[in-house]
Amino acid sequence: MFDKAPTDGTDTDPWGDSITPSPRSPSPAPPPAQPIAPAPPAPPTPPVALGEPELPAELPADLYCPAVDEATEGREIVLRCTAKPKLKAERILLYYRASGAPSYAVAAMQNSPKGWMEASIPAEAATGESLQYYCEARDSDDNVVATNGNEDIPNPIILNPAPPEATSAQPGVVTVGKGDGEDPLKGIKHEQDTEVLERGIHRRRQGAFWMSAGAGTGFAYHRPSLLEWRRDAPPVTAGVRVAGLVTFYPEIGYLITEHIGVAVQARLEYIPIEGSGDTHPGRPAGGAIAVIGRGLYYLDLGAGNAQIQFSADLGGGDGYRFSYPPTNSLAHPQYVTGSNGVCLKDASGDCILKPTLLTDTVRSGPIVYGAGAGFIYHFTRHLAANAELRLLGAGPHLGIMLEGYASLQLAFGGKRPAQPGDAPPRERLPEEDGPEE
Repeated sequence: MFDKAPTDGTDTDPWGDSITPSPRSPSPAPPPAQPIAPAPPAPPTPPVALGEPELPAELPADLYCPAVDEATEGREIVLRCTAKPKLKAERILLYYRASGAPSYAVAAMQNSPKGWMEASIPAEAATGESLQYYCEARDSDDNVVATNGNEDIPNPIILNPAPPEATSAQPGVVTVGKGDGEDPLKGIKHEQDTEVLERGIHRRRQGAFWMSAGAGTGFAYHRPSLLEWRRDAPPVTAGVRVAGLVTFYPEIGYLITEHIGVAVQARLEYIPIEGSGDTHPGRPAGGAIAVIGRGLYYLDLGAGNAQIQFSADLGGGDGYRFSYPPTNSLAHPQYVTGSNGVCLKDASGDCILKPTLLTDTVRSGPIVYGAGAGFIYHFTRHLAANAELRLLGAGPHLGIMLEGYASLQLAFGGKRPAQPGDAPPRERLPEEDGPEE
C-alpha cells in the first residue's frame, strides 16, 4: 500500500513528494565577558541645612530665617531667609562674625531654586567655639525694613569640632535645632547672658554727628581794669564777678572713634543792662560771642550708657565779659547835681568824675583757652544729656573763669560694624561656571 521509504536520506510527505531537510545552524557562542567599569564617584554634596525646605505657606515673621543652632567647625554654613511681600524688600544681607570679634563681615543673599534667599558663611570663617549672625531686609532706598536678630543681640551658632578624618574640603551637613545630650549652648551661655544684659547699651557709634544746645553761667576773676564803656570811670579793682546772667552753648560735633571726638562750640553770653539816665555816648555791651574748637575724649563708666567726658578748648572772638552794676548817685553823698549833670566834685567844687548809671562790663580776651570735665549719659543712640565744668583762661586781657553748663545732644549717623561693599565674600561670576552651550 505504501511505497518504501527512500534510502537516499530524503524524506517524503504522504503524497510522495520528497522533502529536503534544512541544515541546522549552530547556536551562537556567548560574547566574551567585558570588565565592568567602576562607577564614577558622585560629585561632592554641597553643605546644606537638612536640604532646602519648601517655602512656608505663611511666614511667622516679616523676615523669616530658619534658625541654625549648630554647625561643624571648618565647614561652610548655608543660611536662608525670606521676607513678606508687603515689605518690598529688594535685598537681604547676612552679617556674621566669630564670637567676640570686633566687627561683622557681610554677604548679600542670592535667589535659591526654591525661592529662598540664601548666603553662606565660608568654611574659613567657621572657626572657634561659636559664630554670631543676623540678617537685614532692605528696600530700594537701602532702608532697613525688617531684621532677624540684630547687631547687639545676634543669633548664635555652636561650632562642634570636626571629626579627625574630616577636612574643610569635605562636605558637611548643618543641623538645624539643638542636639541630644548635653546642653549645646553650654560653651557660650555666659556670653549670651552678657549680650542680654547689654541689650540696653546704646552709646552713639563711631562716625556719628551730633548737635547740642546747652545753657549755664560762671564766675570769673579779673585783674584791675577799666570799664569798657565808661572808660572815664575809675578802674575796677580786681575781684570775682558773675560772667553775665546766662550763657548759651550751641555745639556741632563728630565722633572720630568710639572714644575720641571733635566739636565746634559757640559761647553766647548774655548780660542784661540795668539802670537809666546815663548820657555817655554809645551803649554798654550786652554780652560776648566766642567760637571754640574742642577736642573730646570719652571714658566709659563700666559697660553701661554713662561716660566721663574730658575736653581741651581753644578759640576766640569777644572773649568773655564780667558784668559791673551801675553806681547809684543818690546813694553816694559826694555825688551832686550841677550844670554838667551828676558828678563827683573835688574840694574846690570842680566836677572830676561822673558816676555810671548803666550796667558796664570788664572784658578778658579775645583769645580763650581751657579744659573741662563732665558727665554724659546716652538715653538712646540718638539722644544724650551732658553736664560739664570748664576752666577758661583768656588773653591778652587776662582773666580766669570757672563755668558750668548742661546740654541735650541729638546724634545721627554713625558707622555700622560692617557695610555692604566692605570686602564681602566673593561671589562666583556667571562666566566662571563654565562655557555656555
